[in-house]
Amino acid sequence: MATVGDLTFMPEGIYFDMPEEDYFADPSLSQSSMKWLLVSPMDYWARSAMNPDRPDDDTSDAMDLGKGYHARILEGRDVFYDRFAAAVDPDDYPDALRTVDEIKAALKERELPVSGNKPALIDRLLEADPQADIWDRIVAEHAEKHDGKTLLPPEQMRRIEIAAAMIEKHPQLSKAFTGGEPEVSIFWRDDEYGTPLKARIDYLKVAAICDLKSFANKLNKPIDRAVVQAVSSQRYHIQTAHYDAAIERAREFVMEGRVFGPAPAWIDKFAAFPRENRQFLFVFQQTGVAPVARGYVMPRGSVYEIGRMVARKCIREWREHMDTFGTDPWIDMTEVSEFEDDAFPVWAMEV
Repeated sequence: MATVGDLTFMPEGIYFDMPEEDYFADPSLSQSSMKWLLVSPMDYWARSAMNPDRPDDDTSDAMDLGKGYHARILEGRDVFYDRFAAAVDPDDYPDALRTVDEIKAALKERELPVSGNKPALIDRLLEADPQADIWDRIVAEHAEKHDGKTLLPPEQMRRIEIAAAMIEKHPQLSKAFTGGEPEVSIFWRDDEYGTPLKARIDYLKVAAICDLKSFANKLNKPIDRAVVQAVSSQRYHIQTAHYDAAIERAREFVMEGRVFGPAPAWIDKFAAFPRENRQFLFVFQQTGVAPVARGYVMPRGSVYEIGRMVARKCIREWREHMDTFGTDPWIDMTEVSEFEDDAFPVWAMEV
């Protein structure tokens, strides 16, 4: 383990089959946290492991859906159904007893006492009628049957399967997430600044980096335009350059023996594959009722080069702020400046 200040970082290397929580627990600079550093150094610090009061990670249903979606696309049907299952569908049990009043009514029909709390009422009814449909019992038995799995609403399970079909039945995209390894983690130090860095590749192949992205098309733009907007607004060109740098270091790690976890049989071919021939493939999928999937290769042209320069800027700034403030709050030291008229939109000048 390496340390910077009070922070501890994973050893440099390429990691296969690393649990997601272990990757996210490492405080190294990632392409996603670079975006907060571009907002302001304090925005980065406030969301980093340096802040003892940083917000808790989101554990919402939306996050479960996103994890399920990624597992189904990147790791396949079998892995998905090993980890996820459909929750009980209320429509399948229209006559199930749900409320205390409904259970009491059923007890009265059987001329049984109606005193006690809900668990006691349920036990009394089941003792008299083991076949009674009681919603709490149905849910509990279903949870026990799928113990350890994340339960998703049935309609979300159907949406995930439709989204998977959009990719798996596409003549080209169907090959994007096969023949490689999902969720490959890479940790390294920048040669120039010593900044600890990390990347988690959605799907790594000998000749390609494949990344799955979803996008919302709220303005109903043509798909190609909506995707370009998503790349621009989410700054995915920074990710392309950052991952490209990660892969180059990963090739070195393979030759140095810094490989952790069950390495694939093709690992030596990956290390020998020339950088200039490796593609970065984005698979974009629209959210909502029409999960259209499109593939786009990011070339090493002007947009890529801008992303590389921005990533270098972030790596330098991380080092500068760490040297100045350590793990204490990263104070914004920008000098006082004067507003310029042309910085304001036209509507702000209306009288």
